[in-house]
Amino acid sequence: MKRNLTLLIMAFLASSLISGCVNLPKLQQGLDTVDDTWRETNNNFLRTYGTRTYEISMTDAFRAMIISFTELGFSIKNQDQRTGIILAEAPAPNPLTKAEWQAIKKVEEPKMQAIVTPIVGDGNAQLFILTDQNFKIVANAIFLERKNDLEISLRFNMEYTGSDNLIAYGQQPPPSAVETGIKKVWNTFEKTAFIQKKTLQ
Repeated sequence: MKRNLTLLIMAFLASSLISGCVNLPKLQQGLDTVDDTWRETNNNFLRTYGTRTYEISMTDAFRAMIISFTELGFSIKNQDQRTGIILAEAPAPNPLTKAEWQAIKKVEEPKMQAIVTPIVGDGNAQLFILTDQNFKIVANAIFLERKNDLEISLRFNMEYTGSDNLIAYGQQPPPSAVETGIKKVWNTFEKTAFIQKKTLQ
């Protein structure tokens, strides 16, 4: 059974550094390259699908987004309607279910290993395994009131929450996870906003 990426790397370091088959800078370079690659893909997706406009008041939208984040397993860490910002956090893989995460892992893990293979070699690329352990997802919702509508933008990052180690992790979730997560937030928000509107009528 495959273990946590952190444990695999740490257990591998002693033997690999002694044998010279791969070194710590190469492992770090591989992780950095994955993060850069995912960032470009995620940014391209978010430019098209990460922002939506609605004919809804700031107050109603703000309330609906807080409810939506909460339903999807997030805790609200900061909210300021005046500046139009909500910051929420959740343990990975939220807002994905375990089943959704496993499906994404099957797609994204081989792609990640292909990215690092030219850097660490084919055998060592197998060390790079996606895990939802020891990570949290940080979500931002940014609201901008315009003349005729309200613009809302969503962003996701991930942060390592495990013990300190020799590897610095990136902040980009796998692209398929971002795509699925963004769609789930929008769908939950729109359902919540619609229910609020019907309730208030």
